[in-house]
Amino acid sequence: MLTVNAEIVLAQRHFRYQIATKPESQCIGIVGGSGCGKSTLFKIIAGFAPEAKGSIQVKNKTLQDASIWLTPQQRNIGYVFQNARLFPHLNVEQNLVFAYKRATQGMFSFEQVVSTMQLKPLLARKTQFLSGGEQQRVAIARAILSSPQLLLLDEPLTGIDKNQKLQLLDYLKQIKQEYTIPMLMISHNQDELCQLAEEIIAVD
Repeated sequence: MLTVNAEIVLAQRHFRYQIATKPESQCIGIVGGSGCGKSTLFKIIAGFAPEAKGSIQVKNKTLQDASIWLTPQQRNIGYVFQNARLFPHLNVEQNLVFAYKRATQGMFSFEQVVSTMQLKPLLARKTQFLSGGEQQRVAIARAILSSPQLLLLDEPLTGIDKNQKLQLLDYLKQIKQEYTIPMLMISHNQDELCQLAEEIIAVD
């Protein structure tokens, strides 16, 4: 499903990635110590690190190599950060519609995703008035509505209270069941990953 053979130098540190996931894995956990380059790996895959050298393939599609470089928009990858990074000047519905209208192909209906993530009561709310868990639900829904070929989840459960974390885990399990989007998820919590991932890869 995903093949990465890439390297990058940041702040005089050399990060090297050699990853080949199993074709049948829908959710892959990414683990490793702080500062080992997990988030940098995601930025390289998403196309936010043009200085990275090497090759990346997703579903047999080449995103970059010695002669190819696809922009982040061309890579069609959904990215959910640890802090939700919602548009503060838009309400929940407007944040979702923004992504939905820009999808290159509408794989999922707006109503379907809103229902899956139970966001209907929040649609008119301003994002600054949402809890951390609610913001992450909106961020995940927004990423799905962009109809990505790959979903990157960079510690989406960090900093959320226990009850909301359990709810988000249930939503992510439901996404696995209802959608066909491969997911990569960074987490320091092995238990969370064991509930979601078919495969766990360590980044040194």
